[in-house]
Amino acid sequence: MYEKMIRGVLLLVCSLTVMPAVADAQSRLDAELQARAGISGRSRVIARFDREDDADRAVDAAGGRVVRRLNGARVLDVSNSELRALERAGATMSVDRVALSTLYRSTGTIGSEFVNQTLKFTGKGVGVAVIDSGIGYHDDLYRRGSSVAAWVDFVNGASTPYDATGATART
Repeated sequence: MYEKMIRGVLLLVCSLTVMPAVADAQSRLDAELQARAGISGRSRVIARFDREDDADRAVDAAGGRVVRRLNGARVLDVSNSELRALERAGATMSVDRVALSTLYRSTGTIGSEFVNQTLKFTGKGVGVAVIDSGIGYHDDLYRRGSSVAAWVDFVNGASTPYDATGATART
């Protein structure tokens, strides 16, 4: 009899400890926003909606403000108390984090000039695809003519290369 009671208690304890993890796995908020949901304050988030037609209405209903429109997403300023309402309206959200870089000159730092001049390895004929926040003039890219064969702007649709964050050639 005690064995059945112990099994029942263990089953209850296990189900209570596993259920929150299962619920979080189903959340459409990243871990940081899950922690912020319902508390005071505001968050800047990147939101992707299941249905674009409903997005503006949901943002308005939540008292949010569209900071920037992206292809298939929006950067929003929204109250933390409204994060779950936007989630229920079909939004998948993550914190809009600031991305910084600190490397100033790539060539000298990684020693590629030595490799180019001494070992005669230039990378000629080798194609490399880079997905980055932008690209601008930098001697590592333009010293021997343009090393940039193609440019696609997935955010603003610009046809001319630009550097949106000041992180040129640090990738």
